[in-house]
Amino acid sequence: MSAVRKAMDNLRLLIATGELKPGDKLPSENELTERFGVSRGSVREAMKMLSIVGVLDSKRGAPTQVSALGVEEIFSSLELTIGLLPLDSFLEIYEIRRILETAACEMAASRCTEEDIDELEYLAGKTRDCSSLNKSIRFDHMFHEKLISMAGNDAMGTILGVFRSRSEHYDLYQCPRSKDFKKISDDGHDMIVEALRSRNPALARMAATEHIYHTERWLRRYRPEATTGQIHKDTSRM
Repeated sequence: MSAVRKAMDNLRLLIATGELKPGDKLPSENELTERFGVSRGSVREAMKMLSIVGVLDSKRGAPTQVSALGVEEIFSSLELTIGLLPLDSFLEIYEIRRILETAACEMAASRCTEEDIDELEYLAGKTRDCSSLNKSIRFDHMFHEKLISMAGNDAMGTILGVFRSRSEHYDLYQCPRSKDFKKISDDGHDMIVEALRSRNPALARMAATEHIYHTERWLRRYRPEATTGQIHKDTSRM
């Protein structure tokens, strides 16, 4: 085991056992060096690595503290690495997204309100009817954000948000037969809304599975190039 790994594992142990709690300042580098039996450089490198993934809060001119360790802080750091994956590796992640989002849809069927479903139906309609491709993509994104939030599980929502952030870099609307893709996708939204309206968790899971797998199939078939462009976030004129 490297000295850096040893220092990082010991720091994580202090946090996991509750010896260091969210908001606590870390002991001095000298104290950690003596306690872990490693160099100061190894301690600093371990602290830097834990800061990158959101475990530690390190700001210039302020003591390093244990972060809030909330769901969003921990899982959102995945975006740093998932964004590096080539398409083949990302498709393996996409399979995980399919499992989680279909589960979220199933959970939403028993937890959402009529107002939630009305809003989801509105977003489905806007996605279908929007004349602007950019806005249509944005409404599609909002549809899935709303659907996931209706499951009422913050951890699942954060993970799926990270997965979807990577999906946004593959523009299937520029692929051959893009109109066919959009129509099938829009129909899938309607099926999800209908399943939720019926309060049928099994039907909701089936509708979401088919809808997400539809996108996965097109990714595998047409293999679009990844872009660095982001979905236009301005919804003021939608």
